[in-house]
Amino acid sequence: MATGDDHREVADGDGHGGNFESRPTPPETVPDEELDSTFQGAMYALQREREQATVVDTNGNEALIWLGQYDLHEYNERWDDPTAELYILVDQQFANSDPHWVMMVPAVTIDGNQPGQIPSRNTFTDPDGNHGDKVEMATEVADEDSAIAFSWRWSNMNRQPDSARDLANAHGLVEHLLRLGDSRGGA
Repeated sequence: MATGDDHREVADGDGHGGNFESRPTPPETVPDEELDSTFQGAMYALQREREQATVVDTNGNEALIWLGQYDLHEYNERWDDPTAELYILVDQQFANSDPHWVMMVPAVTIDGNQPGQIPSRNTFTDPDGNHGDKVEMATEVADEDSAIAFSWRWSNMNRQPDSARDLANAHGLVEHLLRLGDSRGGA
């Protein structure tokens, strides 16, 4: 996972310095001036909901956004690992698009199943397989060996964006995905 030099010393209880606790930092970020100006406004809206959200890669009109590390057990205890980093891939021409890619790094399993075997979720884990470009993009940016790409259409949840500001909904939609409930419905 991406971690930087942002460390906080944790006392060991006897008044002496102790362990260091690392907080995740995003991979290298894309400068704002390289983004579409309307999309920059969309990112500001998202950052009001998820402060650390930042664009970490672009491919043509697509932007890969790092949402940060999530405590998976906060959403559902069935996740086999407690944390993962989450990314979304969206069009910079965001209004009226149909965003649907969420990537988890590393590929965290549930209930001891194989990566990608998650009920009610369309998932892809093979970088050489169907939609492998999404998996590969996330693993390269995060410098990890595995990832899961979720096809998680906003339109299936009646959240298709009407304006760039609707990018702020991304955090809530990702939280809904992590709860492992029904893949459709009110997120």
